[in-house]
This record gives sequence, C-alpha cells and structure tokens, in this order.
Amino acid sequence: MISAEAIENAAEWISNLEDDDEIEKLIDDFGESQPLLFTYLMMMGEDDLNEEENELLLFLGLVIWKAFGTTKTVENNILDEVKAKNERYLESLHDASSSELETVLEEMEEVTSQPAIFAYISENLEEESDWIRPANRGIILFLLSVMIDCLSR
Repeated sequence: MISAEAIENAAEWISNLEDDDEIEKLIDDFGESQPLLFTYLMMMGEDDLNEEENELLLFLGLVIWKAFGTTKTVENNILDEVKAKNERYLESLHDASSSELETVLEEMEEVTSQPAIFAYISENLEEESDWIRPANRGIILFLLSVMIDCLSR
C-alpha cells in the first residue's frame, strides 16, 4: 500500500520541476514505462476534458506513477479487467448531480486498494473544483482509479 508520505513526496518532486525539458522527460518516461496506462489516460480524457482538466489528469497520473515507483508494465488484459470491474462507476458518474457524484465517490473510496492515493486525488479535485466541471471531476477520478487498480496488481 502506498503511503500518504510517498504521494506527497512524489507530488512535491514533480511540482518542483522548473525546466520544461525535465517535465517533458518525466512525461516521456511515464509513457515508456507504462505505455498502455499513459495512452489510456490521454485518450480517455481527450474527448470529455478541456485543456486544464487534461493537464490536471496528467499531473495526478504522474504523481500516482511516481508514488508507485518501479512496477511491471501493465498489460492489456489487466487494463481490460480493471475497466470492466469499474464500468458501473463510470456509468454512474457520467451525468450525475453533485449529490449523486458524492455518493458514487464515497463508494469508490470505500473499495479502493490505495486509500491514501484516492484521498490525495479527491482532495486535489476538491481544491480545483472552481474550474473543473462537476461531471468531469468524476471522470478524472474514475480514470485515475483504473490506473491505481492496474498498478496495484
């Protein structure tokens, strides 16, 4: 299980990158290390999320990846299995009202294998709620939840 300290350290390390080349290298490293997850996050967010929401999704995805450290590359069968298992959440999140969204998010938090990471993501989405469209908050959380489940295997 990933600790809150590991998540905070990863987020701080990434936030302190000042050079665009360093950031690009980190993104490239993520894409090379976990090509399927990287593509999944970027493709799934592409249609529904605006540029700022996609940037937040990428940042949080990088934090999760760094917090996990070295893991084996996620294969297609694992991603498909995890997506299928979590599909009901995505259906519930798509056009949920704020109260429905909170209910689904609480249910997801109860079953996650990585509560500290889930809490970190939820807190960040709450902090940025001024500019994240409500339905997209759930989509971002769903996509990252799939990533967490895949990396936890």
